Amino acid sequence: MSRSTAQMPQTTRYVKPARMQPPEVRGLSCVALVHSSKRERWLKARHSGLGASSASTIMGCNPYESEYALYHKLVGTIEASEPDNDYMEWGRRLERVVVEAFADKTGRKVYGGGWLVRSNQYPWLLATPDSLQWSDRKLGLLEIKTGGASQADDWENEAPPQHQCQLQQQMIVMGLKHGSVAALIGGNSFFSYDYVAHERFQRALIGKTSDFWNRVLAEVPPDPDSSPSTSRTLAKMMENGLAIQLPDVVLDWHLAAVKASDDEKSAKERKDEYRRKIIASIGAASCGVLPKKAGVYKFVTEKRRAHRVKASSSRVLRFNKKFNG
Repeated sequence: MSRSTAQMPQTTRYVKPARMQPPEVRGLSCVALVHSSKRERWLKARHSGLGASSASTIMGCNPYESEYALYHKLVGTIEASEPDNDYMEWGRRLERVVVEAFADKTGRKVYGGGWLVRSNQYPWLLATPDSLQWSDRKLGLLEIKTGGASQADDWENEAPPQHQCQLQQQMIVMGLKHGSVAALIGGNSFFSYDYVAHERFQRALIGKTSDFWNRVLAEVPPDPDSSPSTSRTLAKMMENGLAIQLPDVVLDWHLAAVKASDDEKSAKERKDEYRRKIIASIGAASCGVLPKKAGVYKFVTEKRRAHRVKASSSRVLRFNKKFNG
């Protein structure tokens, strides 16, 4: 892969990858593992480290996944891979269209990717580059994205942060210094942006992903946050119905929750007491004006429509002082 542009094929700007042969990685800081066309092997192998999407989550750039959710996918507490869907299928189908558009618009040579590679220097880091490109006689990366029309504003001036983070992570794994992100949004809006290696960000990424991977190896989960991703993870974890021995720190959280509940109950009681006093002060009048123009209390009639609630069931967390095993 250290060949000059003069050695590259001249018949087309886009070169279809040889899927069954590993890429030439001589001179690069990575080793090829398996091609993504062998999907089951690829899915299994990519959980032996942290890929670009995982790095985006760990760096706080991924709005769709929390560290807590990622951890439990990696240790196997919950299902790691999402079931294939139409969005994922058409994203794969449109990938070559975006690659060809990028090659045509930039005039650069682009090579198809799809190989899962591991960093030699940082072996916990993995990447599956979508494509490689030749720009200014240098080898670089090309990350391909697709999305709905509602995402167009996110791409107006630059690639969204999670995709920039993914590209920086892939640069680390491959040992490359530049790359591009190209996207087809809404089926008819094309965007592409060039980026160079951001050394300070990359150092932070290396440190944070190392710490996270050590957590995975030691099976020390991160604290749950309030994100929807963490809530969904907790719900999935409760579905198995197992009883586990909780660590000592959970007792501290439990006691804090009990105190917060008591404080909440006490506050409600005080609130209700004050409201009763206000109502008694107003008496038979229709409203009561506070001193110093602080506001007005008045009685209003609210009407609610009758409705029937459909039967449903859901898992609700309850605490019981007695454990019945």
